[in-house]
Amino acid sequence: ENVLKTTYSGMFVDEYQDCTYHQHLMLSKIMNFLPTRVLGDPMQAIFNFNGDLVNFDEHLDDFEVFPSLEIPHRWNQVGANELGYALSRIRDQLENEERIELENYLDTIEVVVAQERDLFNFRSDYCRTLNFLRREDSLLVIHPNSVNNTPRLKFSKMFKDISSIESIDDKDFYHLAKSIDNLDHTQLVIEIRDIAYTLFNKTGVNNWFNDKGFKNKKDGESKLRIIKLQGMIDSYSSPDSLKNILCEIASLPDIDCTRMELFKSLIKSIDISILKGISVLEGMREQRNNIRRVGRRVEGKHIGTTLLTKGLEFDVVVILNAHKFDCPKHLYVALTRCRRKLVVITEDMTLSPYQ
Repeated sequence: ENVLKTTYSGMFVDEYQDCTYHQHLMLSKIMNFLPTRVLGDPMQAIFNFNGDLVNFDEHLDDFEVFPSLEIPHRWNQVGANELGYALSRIRDQLENEERIELENYLDTIEVVVAQERDLFNFRSDYCRTLNFLRREDSLLVIHPNSVNNTPRLKFSKMFKDISSIESIDDKDFYHLAKSIDNLDHTQLVIEIRDIAYTLFNKTGVNNWFNDKGFKNKKDGESKLRIIKLQGMIDSYSSPDSLKNILCEIASLPDIDCTRMELFKSLIKSIDISILKGISVLEGMREQRNNIRRVGRRVEGKHIGTTLLTKGLEFDVVVILNAHKFDCPKHLYVALTRCRRKLVVITEDMTLSPYQ
């Protein structure tokens, strides 16, 4: 997961704070031959890889240590100087395990005090704040729950223009690909409907499908769309046929794609399977490995977690239920994803993210 860059003059290793000791031993062999610069921020060591993390003082004691960066350049470069210095002060407090009194930062950080249950209450300040911020072109919403993606998927279904950032190896990618390899052609309509439930909003899918197949539609345009879909299913011959069917479903009225990354990855894995003559599951594994190697570009409006967004920057960042963070490093990563504006939604004006 570490970013390693080599040049003619040496090697740069970024995000070293998340490097395990065993990874360090491997990299140290290369360091014997290449001049190496190691970059890392101990306050952003949030990945709990197997094995102990590298200790800068112990394992890199023969490296020349440069002074820590004190100037928050990222914020200064966009004119958000005060926000940068506020986050620097919060960092010091988190390192010292002090309570963060948000009252002291109201001149630079927008704080909304709201109950968690008000998130899905359209009339609440919680919901109004999010609806107002949806006009931003570069927006990241950070959820404190990194274990379960259900709350984030529920959020993106409600705020349809804010898509969920998927984990690279989310099991749904592989389960969905495997289900395509094992399609039962005797009940193809129902199985395609079940695939659509994973990719699209359930209400929209139910407007076109029922437990027996397609719904009867009265208006002429809808009838023609169903006739077209039924014809595509009747002539189904390969995963390539399914790709066209899913794209047609995605274009139906009332259908919203709630998991765009999953949808795009599935389409690409089908293309790979056809090109190489392999299963869709094997195609999905190759597609996800490609993403892991080259990374992915995340822009626009998204909801994610600290584990999914570390290293990313957005103009505006909203932290949901900030009082639920119980690790200072995770809170620090969440707070520092913004460039220009930071909004903290919390039940408590005092944050104490220490287990």
